[in-house]
Amino acid sequence: MHQNMSGPQVLFGGAAIGTGAFSNVENVKELFEVLQECKIGRIDSAAIYPMSSPGMSEQLLGDCQVSKLGIAVDTKIQMIGPGSLNPSAIAASVAGSLSRLKTEVCGPLKHWPAFDGYANYNI
Repeated sequence: MHQNMSGPQVLFGGAAIGTGAFSNVENVKELFEVLQECKIGRIDSAAIYPMSSPGMSEQLLGDCQVSKLGIAVDTKIQMIGPGSLNPSAIAASVAGSLSRLKTEVCGPLKHWPAFDGYANYNI
């Protein structure tokens, strides 16, 4: 189900997973069906999604067993202030994401520049 990695890919932005229409397992599973029909095999998530309930996007993706459905998940390292990019903070963020996603593999990413005013802090 994963798209070929050699060219551009379409992915679904998962910031809304955990809110509104995507706030429960049943609705998120329905979303997966639509994504698969559209041949979209990647979801972009983050440890802070949704902003109203950080981690819920990853939790619902894990509860739906997205890793067993052939849909790849890219998630972002949690950036919450100075020190967020030191090795131990990155390791803790990735471990938390993997636990919530109920998988051993994901594509960890990082936003840069930071949107929250921490663009100039020391790692």
